[in-house]
Amino acid sequence: MTGLRVGYLAAPAAISAAGAKLQEPLIACVNAPAQAAALAALRGPQDAVRAMRDTYRQRRDAAITVLEELGIRHLVPHGAFYLWIHLAERSGPDVAAWALELLCTERVAIAPGTAFGPVAEGWARLSLAADTDDLIEGIRRIGGRQ
Repeated sequence: MTGLRVGYLAAPAAISAAGAKLQEPLIACVNAPAQAAALAALRGPQDAVRAMRDTYRQRRDAAITVLEELGIRHLVPHGAFYLWIHLAERSGPDVAAWALELLCTERVAIAPGTAFGPVAEGWARLSLAADTDDLIEGIRRIGGRQ
């Protein structure tokens, strides 16, 4: 269901005025179709949920093993499919610029911590949603960058 709340409107003023009225219930509140989808997800078969939980746990554990081998500090998630990794020693003061360079040169995408506020300076968020082999390769590329 990710992405159901994402979108934009480009329209003439007459239509955008109506869109502005719809914005609040669509953005700030959970809309009816998303509620129905969530209910179906909760009441429906749970095999896929268990399989993905186990897959994410396996990816998390494999990623942590490599991070520890590379000496990269990290926080262990207990419910999210993201890892927080500490990069200040590698990136210098500007993790965002370092992350952009990492994307351009190594083809590895991470979210700089500052996107989540100043408290996350020096950190980056790494998604566990990639295939395990790709995830491990990405972490190794991060570990090879100074």
